[in-house]
Amino acid sequence: PNICQHLDQKEAEDHHNVRSVAWFAYNHLLFDASRRGLFNTTGTHSDSIGHHVTRIEATDQFQRIYETQLGKSFADLPLLCPRDEQLERLLQQSIDMERSLFPDRSAEVAARMEHQHNATFRKAAFGNRVYCWARTKIVLRQLETWDGVIDRLRHSNSTTWPLWYMEEKRKAKGRQNVPR
Repeated sequence: PNICQHLDQKEAEDHHNVRSVAWFAYNHLLFDASRRGLFNTTGTHSDSIGHHVTRIEATDQFQRIYETQLGKSFADLPLLCPRDEQLERLLQQSIDMERSLFPDRSAEVAARMEHQHNATFRKAAFGNRVYCWARTKIVLRQLETWDGVIDRLRHSNSTTWPLWYMEEKRKAKGRQNVPR
């Protein structure tokens, strides 16, 4: 909890090489889009991501577009997250590890540290979703242009992804059952 407490209480600093879970998700989305030919940093795009930029610069620009212009957040992406019971098990293992590292603490200090550890973990896991990963295949499914990606992101959120994805799966299944 000392590390978690430090991270929870520290003030924002101007670090240029610090990336968030969200930033890595955006980077992964750009990478997958590039692999599918939907995005490259040498072309031009109507969404204002510059051309001839590095992947890091493109991700920084995409993050500004996604969060500022579209008003979205990491939580608006389709996310793959551990089940609650998996997170609870991880929390318990983490607390058990801490107990083994500091066996000589007083009961009062141990209880206070465990409470802080628990609160910080829950904020990270359930609030900030740091153990989740963006499902980029769902975002990019059946798209042919980067503008299509931006449009899909503009009109979707954490509530609409499951509905959209299930509808797409239903349509695909129906196409498979059509006699040839």
